[in-house]
Amino acid sequence: MRVIITALLIMLATGVNAMTEADFYVSPKGNDGWSGTLAQPNEMKTDGPFASIQKAQQAVRKLKSPGTVLIRKGTYQITEPLVFTPEDSGDTYAAYPSEKPLISGGKRITGWAKNGELWTANLPTDWYFRDLYVNGQRRSRPRLPKEGFFHIESEIAPDVKNAFHYAEGDIKPWQNMDDVELIAFNAWDELRFHIAKLDPETRIVTFTGSNNWPWGAWGQSSKRYYVENVREALDAPGEWYLDRKTGVLSYLPMPGEDMKKAEIIAPVLNELLTVRGDAGKPVERLTLKGLSFRYAGWELPKESYISIQAAVK
Repeated sequence: MRVIITALLIMLATGVNAMTEADFYVSPKGNDGWSGTLAQPNEMKTDGPFASIQKAQQAVRKLKSPGTVLIRKGTYQITEPLVFTPEDSGDTYAAYPSEKPLISGGKRITGWAKNGELWTANLPTDWYFRDLYVNGQRRSRPRLPKEGFFHIESEIAPDVKNAFHYAEGDIKPWQNMDDVELIAFNAWDELRFHIAKLDPETRIVTFTGSNNWPWGAWGQSSKRYYVENVREALDAPGEWYLDRKTGVLSYLPMPGEDMKKAEIIAPVLNELLTVRGDAGKPVERLTLKGLSFRYAGWELPKESYISIQAAVK
């Protein structure tokens, strides 16, 4: 769905003022069946804060004037993006003073088992992601070469922009080639390709997308590339691999990581917040303060990602 945003003001700040009075309150210990009032955890018996921001939004929309929602500390795991429309103009959603609420688009992964040096977990095959976080730190998918870059051996012809000749041994018919990604560099941009075909005899790799320029157009700086998400390259601490076909997630822990205690999170959502207005009725004066948003995923289009100057599509 195309989103057009005009005349929009969103204020993102690291803190809030000392205001504790609001129209409604949200807390991880709340209940969407309550009225959204401020109550301390030991007072929550039959009433208190809402449990979700979405429920507070519904309540604010029933007010006759702009409203304020204060959100208590804790993690709010959302299953769909927060959506703000012209109906939310003038409203404020802020962290409760001195507290740090987190809106998460991720889900914790449990059920790990040790398998040699690796730890593995079985996931639903319809849950595929490109980012993994261990104790709040982003981990990397296995890549080749481990450091530096491969270099294109030669272009096929100046007008062939979706394939090139690679040097012997650099690219191989690895497991799950559909999920291997090749990241190439022009002088100023980064291209991320799906591999459509590999011919080991001619050493030609063909992609689902095409470069903007001939592969040798910008000299040596445009001949660099590396490959990512190669199962056979999973051998360095902190690397992980998700097998799309089987749902098996493999991870090689960092030194000192206790997998029985580690918090391991992967994105479920690609979008956490959407502001949806149009030229005739924009979203205005919407204020967000002191809120953290984490664990959003992303997808690589089937036709690959071909950027232009400054990597702007």
